[in-house]
Amino acid sequence: MTTLKSADAPPAISLLIVSATRLSEQAFVRGSFLARSLSLHSDTAQLRVKVKFDNREGLPAIYNRAIAHVQPQDIVLFCHDDLALDDPWLVERLDAALGPGPEQFDVVGVAGAVRPVAAHRSWATGHVQPTEQGGLRFDQSALAGRMRHQIDGRLWQHVYGPSPQAVELLDGVFLAMRGHTLLDAGLRFDERFDFHFYDLDFCRQARARGLRLGVAPIGVTHGSIGDDASPAWLAALAVYRGKWPLPFGVRDDAVWPEATSSPAPTSADADTGPAATPTPTPTETAVPEAAALAFNAANAAFREERWQAALEAYAAAAAASP
Repeated sequence: MTTLKSADAPPAISLLIVSATRLSEQAFVRGSFLARSLSLHSDTAQLRVKVKFDNREGLPAIYNRAIAHVQPQDIVLFCHDDLALDDPWLVERLDAALGPGPEQFDVVGVAGAVRPVAAHRSWATGHVQPTEQGGLRFDQSALAGRMRHQIDGRLWQHVYGPSPQAVELLDGVFLAMRGHTLLDAGLRFDERFDFHFYDLDFCRQARARGLRLGVAPIGVTHGSIGDDASPAWLAALAVYRGKWPLPFGVRDDAVWPEATSSPAPTSADADTGPAATPTPTPTETAVPEAAALAFNAANAAFREERWQAALEAYAAAAAASP
C-alpha cells in the first residue's frame, strides 16, 4: 500500500482517505475519478491518502490494514477509486456532520436507507421503481441523500431523499467517521466479504454498537453503477443473510419496524434526528458449511484471476445457501 501526501498540511483537520484500485499507480494518478479530485483538498486538510494499487484483494482486508494507521484525531474516509470527491467543501462538511448534534452522526455517507426492506438485497431494495421515460423513481420517504453519476460521458444525478438524514444502511461507495469513533468502537470490516455486502455488514455492526448513521449533503460523482445479479454478489448475499438472519424470513416488502420511543422527523429541517431503530445481534454460525467453503474457494480463484473457476464456485455457494 502506498501513501500519497500533500505538499502542504497547515490546516487543523486531519483527513485520511483509504481506497483500492485495480489500476497501477501511474494509471490511477492519470485517470481515476478519485485521484483527479484529490488536489481539491490538499490545502484544506492535513491530507493522507492510502491506496492499494494493482489490487486483487477484498476491500475489507485492505481497509482493516489501514485502520492500523488511524489516529484518534483523524477523519477517516473509506471510498471507491471511481468516486470523485468534487465538493470543494468536503473537509468542512465532514467535520460538521460528524458530531453529537441532532443532525450529526458517528458514521456518514452520501446515500442510504432510512427504512430498509426487511429482506433487503441492497440498501435501496424495494424503494426504487423504473419510470416510463427509462429513468428511476426513488421513494424519498424511505431513502436519503443524493449522488451524481458519470458513465461514458453522460452525467446525471440521483436524488434519493433528504440530507442530512439519519439512516440504517449506507452505500459503501463513501463511508466516513472520526478516528476515535472507529477505534473506541472496535469496528472492523468483515473479511469474509470481498467486494459486495461489506458495507451493509459494517453498517449493521455499527448500529449493533449503538452508533448513529446518516447522510450528509456532500457533492460526489460516481463513475459506475452497482451489479446486483452476478454470482459473486449472490454468494455474498448468502453470507450476509447467514450472519444477519433477522429481520429476514419475512415478506420481501416488509420494512424494519419504526422506533416507538419518539417520532422521526419528516424533513431534513426537523429539530431532532429520528430515534434509533433496534439492530439485531449477528449470528456467526448460520451459513451452511458447503456454502462457506464454496464462497472461500471462489474468492481465492477470483484473486488469482481464474475467472471461470471463480464463477462456478460462486454459483455453487449461492446454490448451497438457504
